[in-house]
Amino acid sequence: MTKKGFGWIWVGGIIIFLAVITLFFSRQITEKQSSALISNGLPECDNLKITQYSYSLSSVQVDFCYLKNAIIKNDSNLCKRLSWSEDRKNLCAKLANGYKKCENLSSDLKSMCYSGLAMAKGDIKICDLFKSKYLKYDCYIKIATENKDIQICMQILDTDTMARCYVAVAESKKDIALCDQLPKSWVADKEDCYGSIAVVLQDLDICNKAQKSEKRNRCYSMVAESKEDTNICNLIKGDYVADEDKDQCYLNIAILKKDIGLCDNLGVLKDQCYSQIGPETLGESACMKISGLGIKDKCYLNIAILKKDIAICDKTSDSDNKDMCISSVALVSDKESICEKIEKLEIKEECYLLSAVMKNSFKICEKISKESLSLEKCYSGVAAANNDVNICEKILNSADKKECVSNVAIYNNV
Repeated sequence: MTKKGFGWIWVGGIIIFLAVITLFFSRQITEKQSSALISNGLPECDNLKITQYSYSLSSVQVDFCYLKNAIIKNDSNLCKRLSWSEDRKNLCAKLANGYKKCENLSSDLKSMCYSGLAMAKGDIKICDLFKSKYLKYDCYIKIATENKDIQICMQILDTDTMARCYVAVAESKKDIALCDQLPKSWVADKEDCYGSIAVVLQDLDICNKAQKSEKRNRCYSMVAESKEDTNICNLIKGDYVADEDKDQCYLNIAILKKDIGLCDNLGVLKDQCYSQIGPETLGESACMKISGLGIKDKCYLNIAILKKDIAICDKTSDSDNKDMCISSVALVSDKESICEKIEKLEIKEECYLLSAVMKNSFKICEKISKESLSLEKCYSGVAAANNDVNICEKILNSADKKECVSNVAIYNNV
């Protein structure tokens, strides 16, 4: 029963899928939430401008700022301001109360634990506890950015990651001179650095330092989005690719402003614009404006997820899309019983599988046919999520059982 692809990559894919479902509901901080943070939180964290373009000045950086201060100040109340999941908030509270046993945690929480302690102490030696070079260097970047210390970047041996660190520190310091210090051979990184500083300072003149038109246009687009100004999109010039970039610029601003009226100005991205903005503005009437059936179905899917209403799934044009819509509603509603309404067996079993991993419950796996490969995938996914190799014992095939044990070890070791 061993199947190619049944392994670590597949288990990781489940976790990523569930993260995307969660992100659908928490992808943006509303103006009301943002104002509440600024009025009641820590200025040193809240004054970080939240953008979707940068590394150092992102909502992730704001969260790590609160995590660091919660640990330094031994104040678990600061953990309530994190935009992360409850298990991450709980870990934050434990760290604020002196918890230091990061090695006992699952992969995701272990990464947060080491990074938080490293930032709180300003000690990159803690970063060296990561087995993964990528996570270790990512930890370096967090500390370098927090301390605005370019020397930490110099200790990163990977060239691409070192360049990313330079850009992050330059952005946090709002210092374009650091961009100029990058080697001439790092043209792309230098121009990315200019773009990041241009966004931070909302300065279009900095965009003109980019030699390549695509980098210059990207810079214009980022500044346009940061200022929510569609007039800046008109500065994007060049070949047909630039025309697509200009439309993308308009689309991104329309999404940021939730202004469905801007969709009317778009070409091939018009349907996508209606699909992304419509569910939260016009509702189902927005889907009626969409000509492409696939995108229209996605529009109905988004509304069904927002309303947690499987009745809306009936409006989709394709039976598979309807089943996928029902499965998505089941997941966001946290009701695996909804999976039973799915007609196609493969999608139904996938629904049970994802519900089982989301709830960390192997009992839900038992709703899957014993003859199905999805059953073994389900046990493997739940075992990895729970860091419990005993669940692997439920797998009958010896090779798949062994692979399940291996998946648990890989997923829960950084």
